[in-house]
Formats: sequence, structure tokens, C-alpha cells
Amino acid sequence: KLSIKNHLMGKADIDTPCSVGDPLIVGVKIKDSKIVTGKILEHDRSFWLTSMVLLFFILLVGYAGMIGVKALISFALSVWIIWDILVGGLLDGKPPIPLTSWVIVLLSAIIIFSVAGLTRKGFSAFLGTLLGLGFTVGLTTFYGTGLQINGMTLPFAEALIFNGNLSLNMREIFYGAVLLGASGASMDIAMDVATSMEEIKIKKPDIERKELMVSGIKIGRHVIGTMSTTLLLAYSGGFITLLMLFMTKSTKIAYILNLKIVASEIMRTLIGSINLILVAPLTAGIAGYLLCAEWLPGHRGQSKSPKDRVQTDHP
Repeated sequence: KLSIKNHLMGKADIDTPCSVGDPLIVGVKIKDSKIVTGKILEHDRSFWLTSMVLLFFILLVGYAGMIGVKALISFALSVWIIWDILVGGLLDGKPPIPLTSWVIVLLSAIIIFSVAGLTRKGFSAFLGTLLGLGFTVGLTTFYGTGLQINGMTLPFAEALIFNGNLSLNMREIFYGAVLLGASGASMDIAMDVATSMEEIKIKKPDIERKELMVSGIKIGRHVIGTMSTTLLLAYSGGFITLLMLFMTKSTKIAYILNLKIVASEIMRTLIGSINLILVAPLTAGIAGYLLCAEWLPGHRGQSKSPKDRVQTDHP
């Protein structure tokens, strides 16, 4: 048996208070093939994390079927790409904005085409996402420079720098984080618009390109109405305790808005929302063109006009 003292530092985010019977992860020091000392690292949360992941898998596949299976594959690939290519590349000192943009393109291709296939719908959503990304890169750099965001508001930024990574460009890493955060929502809205327009085209094969584009733009407007608020809720949820602190201190709104950490989150939220506003009409225009393009393979063809159908039904 090994007796280990649990040293508490008075910091709830670091300390690991334990009770009898708690499963723990323990680090040990071995000398001469014997365990000499040990240190409690964390609670062992493997069971609960695994059960939560399994529940997610079961619900996704149970509802979406094969599309859910494809989504799981793209999910796993996305985790690997972000960890190995993006995070590893940033630590190696690669330019954050080009690297993040390339990773987003790769992720968009994997996620969209794994679900939609190499179809007109898939290419519409993919191209709409890429065009939105191009505009978003410029907006992020422009407003980030104007707001004088230094990137040090990112979680654990100081710890990362003091860990020996003094050459990292934290400002551009923050810009990359903004782009990565906005890309998920942009893929979502691009797929929503492209899928809805494809369904309209299937139900009404003789619809004109302009009419289909207008329908896509109307669909995008409704989706944007909720998605922009979704981004606000997602980002504010991560800083709810900071907002509570401001309220207890009766902090002036002008001071709150100009704090680096608040300005950074406002920028993150609004850049993501602007990206959605751009992606929706861009995808509608591309989808309207591709879905009605007769020269592409798989074109369903135009059905007879209403006048021709009347003449055929009533000779």
C-alpha cells in the first residue's frame, strides 16, 4: 500500500478534493523498481466520459442512420486534424492564419462531402463556406488590428508562453481561433440552405433559377435569425461568471465594453454572425446556379411548362 498526501492549494480549478472510494488518477515515482512516492493528479472520469460519448453515438446513428455514421467518421477525423495538424502546426511556429484557413478548408471538405456526397448540394455548401471564409479572414484581421487585440485573453495563453513558447504569435493565433469558431456555424447554414434548395428543386423540377435563388435567400434569412443568437449564447455561456462579477461590482458599461477580454468576445461573436450573413446568400446563389445547370451530370431536366401541360391534358 502507498500513502499519499493530497496537498490542496486553495484553488478550486486546480485542487482535487477526494472522498473514500473515489476513482483517481495518480502519478507515482519509481526507484529501484519500487514505488517511492505518489501524487493525486485528478479524478478518473473515464466511465462518465465514455458513457456520454456512447450516448451521443447511439442517438446520432439512431436518428440519422448512415448519415449519422458518416458524421461520426468526419467527427473523428476532425478531432485528429485539429489536434495533430492545427495544434501541432501552431506549436511548430507555422503561420496561424494560413494554417487555420487551410485546416478549415480541409475540415469543410471532409464534413460536407461525407454527409452530402460529391453532389451539387455538397459543392454548393462547400463553395459557399469557402467564399465566406475568404471574407471572414479579411474582416478578422481588419477589426482585430483596429481593436488592438493581442490574443492574451485566450485561456491558458500566459501559461503557454511561460512554458517556453516565447516565439508564438498569440494575436494571429487568436485570429485563427475566431476563424475556426465561425467555420462550424458557416458550414451548418451553408448545408441548411443547399439542402433546402435541393428539396425545392426535386419537388418542383421546372422551377426557374432566379426563383430558386430567391427561395434560398428567404430560407437563409430565417436560419440567420436564430443562428446569430446561437453564437451569442454559446460565447456568453463560457463567460457567465465574468458577467456576474461585473454585475456585483456595478461596473460601468463603457468600461466593460472596452476591456480586452470583453472586446475579444464581442469581436468573436460579431465576426461569426457576419460570416453567417455572408455565407447564406452566397450559398443560395451558388446552389441556384449548380442545381439548375443543365450541362452538369445528373441534371433532372426541365419538365414541360404549364402551358404545354394544359395542351397535353386537354387536346
